[in-house]
Amino acid sequence: MKNHLASLVLSVLIGCHSAQTRMDGPGSTSPGSVQVLAQQDGKSQPVAAGQSLPSGSKFSVSVKAPATSYLYLALVSGSRMPTTIVPASGESPPKIEAGNSVAFPAGGGTFTLDDQPGTETVVAVFAPDLLNEAQLQSLLESAESSDAASRTSGEKTRDVPPIATTATRGGSPAGSTSGNQRVVINRFSFVHAAR
Repeated sequence: MKNHLASLVLSVLIGCHSAQTRMDGPGSTSPGSVQVLAQQDGKSQPVAAGQSLPSGSKFSVSVKAPATSYLYLALVSGSRMPTTIVPASGESPPKIEAGNSVAFPAGGGTFTLDDQPGTETVVAVFAPDLLNEAQLQSLLESAESSDAASRTSGEKTRDVPPIATTATRGGSPAGSTSGNQRVVINRFSFVHAAR
C-alpha cells in the first residue's frame, strides 16, 4: 500500500513539472513541444505526463519546433547525468523548420527503456545556432538542476537560468540570439517502472 501511494504521489508531482518550457525573445509565437509516444502492437500511443512505462518498452519522441532550430534531445534517467540521444555520436543535429513536428529516431525507429526503473525525463533543446558539447552540457545541467530545485521547493515552474559561457567552438554561445530567437528548452517526464 505504501509503495502504491508513493508511486501515485510521485506520478502527480512529475505531472506537475513535466512540461516546463523556457522561451525568450520577441516575436516568438510557439513554445515548441516534446511528446513521448509508446510503441505497442505496431501503433504509437501518446504517453501522459507521469504515466508509467515498464522496462523494455519501446518509445519514440515527437517534437515541434518553436522556430527554425537545431534540435538536441537528451534523456535524464533518475539521478544519472543526461545522455544525448539526438544527434547520435559524431553526427550533426537536425535542423527543424518552425512549426514542423518531427519524430525521433528517424525512419520509424524506437528507443528502448533499460532495466533501471525511475523517473525518465526527455529534454528537448531548440537552438538557433549549433552548440558545442560544453554549451549543450551546460544547458542540460541547468535544466536538470532547475527541475530538481522546483520539485524540492514545491514550486510548479522554474525558469532555466541564462547560460554563462564564452565558448564559441561550433557556434554562438548558448545564451546568444540569432535574430530574435533564443534557446528554448522543453521537458517531458514519465515513470519508468520495473517489468
